[in-house]
Amino acid sequence: MLRGWRKKLFFRYRQLYFACLNMKEIVILTAILILLPPCASGTIYYADAKNGDDSNDGDGISSAFATIKPCIEALRSPGDECHIRGGRYHQSEFHISGKHGYADEPMIIRGYQNEIPIIDGTIPLEPEAGWELGEDGIYSGQIERDIWQLFVDGEMMTNARWPDSLWSDKTIFLNKYWGKSSKRSKRGKMVDNGEQNLAGSGLNVTGAMAILNIGSFNTFTAMVKSHTTGQGFFTYNDTFGNINFKPFQNQYFLEDKLEFLNKAGEWFYNKNTKNVYVKTLDGNSPEGRIRGKVGKHNHSFELMSVSSARCLMVSAPDTGAVRDRVLVWDIVLCTWVRYFAIIRSFTTQVCSRFMVVQKTNSSLMGHLAGMQTLPT
Repeated sequence: MLRGWRKKLFFRYRQLYFACLNMKEIVILTAILILLPPCASGTIYYADAKNGDDSNDGDGISSAFATIKPCIEALRSPGDECHIRGGRYHQSEFHISGKHGYADEPMIIRGYQNEIPIIDGTIPLEPEAGWELGEDGIYSGQIERDIWQLFVDGEMMTNARWPDSLWSDKTIFLNKYWGKSSKRSKRGKMVDNGEQNLAGSGLNVTGAMAILNIGSFNTFTAMVKSHTTGQGFFTYNDTFGNINFKPFQNQYFLEDKLEFLNKAGEWFYNKNTKNVYVKTLDGNSPEGRIRGKVGKHNHSFELMSVSSARCLMVSAPDTGAVRDRVLVWDIVLCTWVRYFAIIRSFTTQVCSRFMVVQKTNSSLMGHLAGMQTLPT
C-alpha cells in the first residue's frame, strides 16, 4: 500500500503515462493524415498517352484523354485537377488561360501519383515526296519547319562534324576527336597541327561553323571565313575580346556542312532549301521513326529541353476587381550541355529541378522540346 508522497508520485506518473499515450496517438493520427492523399473537391481528369483517347470524357482512368490539352481544357471549376500519366506526350505547346481556383480549392495540373510524364515537343518529319536514298547511304527529304536537333527511334543523331565523332558510340566524349592547334596559330587564324590532318581531309571548310576552344576554358563559335582544299589552316573573324589565348593549347572542330556527313548516326539540315540529310544507324529508311526538335521559343521563360515535368497550377482568390492567376510549375529540366576544357571535352545531359512562378492575366504558352528523360 502506497503512503504519503509515494502515493502522490504514483498517480502523477500514471497521469503522465496516459498523457504520453494520448500524445502518441495524436502524433500517429497526424502522421497518417499527412500521408493520406488530399481529397479533391472537384473533378479529376486524366491524360494517358498510351491508353487514352481524346474523344473520351477524361473523368476516369479508363476514360482518360490521350493528350494534355483536352485535360487542361476540361478544368472548369475550383478544385478540378488534371492528372497526367507517365508516358511521352508530343505537344510543342499548349495554353493555360481563364482557369480560376481558390486558395483552399486550387486547380491542379500534375503527374499521376508518382508517374512522371515526358513532354516531348519534337515533331514527326514527313517529307511530302518521301525519303530519297542516295548512293552514299544518306537519306534526304524536304520538310516544312526548321529543326535544330534530330532523333531516329528516340536516339539523338550527331550534327555532322569534322573530325568525326558520334554520340551513338560515345566518341563525342573524347578530346582526341578535336582538331589541334599549331603553335603558329594566331587570333583569327587557326593552323592545324596535323594530328587530324585538315590539309589531307580533301575538304573545303569555308562557310562551316567552327567551335573554337581558344580561350583556355572559354569556347567560342565563328564561321570559317576562308579555306581551300589541301590547306592546313583557316581564318575566322575574331570578335572575342580579351581572352587567354595560348596557341599550343587550343583546339577546334567543325560543323554545319553536308560534306562532313559520312558516318552512320550523323545528320545535316540545309536551312535555305529545308532539306534534311541523315545516315541512319541501321541503314534503313527513317520513314515513320524520325523526329526533329523545332526552334520556336517566344515565351517569357523558355522550356527548351523539358523532358519531364510535374506541373502545379494554383489560382489565387479574387483581389479586388482583378483575379490574379499564379502558375507554379514544378519542373525537371534536362538539357544537353557541351563542356569544353583544354584537357577534355564532353557532352552530357544535365537535369535540374526548380520552381518557376509566374503571375499572369494572359495565356501561358509552354513551348516544350523534349529530350530523353533521366530518373528524378
